[in-house]
Amino acid sequence: MIGAEQWWKGEEAGGTVSQAKELQLLVNQQARVTTGTFRTTNLGALLIKSGLRPATNQLENRLHRFGLRLLSLPQGEKARDVVGADTNIGKRLATALK
Repeated sequence: MIGAEQWWKGEEAGGTVSQAKELQLLVNQQARVTTGTFRTTNLGALLIKSGLRPATNQLENRLHRFGLRLLSLPQGEKARDVVGADTNIGKRLATALK
């Protein structure tokens, strides 16, 4: 999930859904390994037992935290102006922080 702040466009966006599905498969595998359960175990129960969250929730959280980190910068920092700017990432961050 490194760099997800840059490429994750949300669940509604069509281009990143397949990447989220791939990450979800990895999260499922990680949950199975840490709990030692079988492949037939219910995924909802598996994620709860392992303490992991679905991949889309993790990606949304990363985007939200990135926006908050930018907003916590001191006034006058140029990076702070990214949030809400008229760019793709600026619009996504502004939407994520609402």
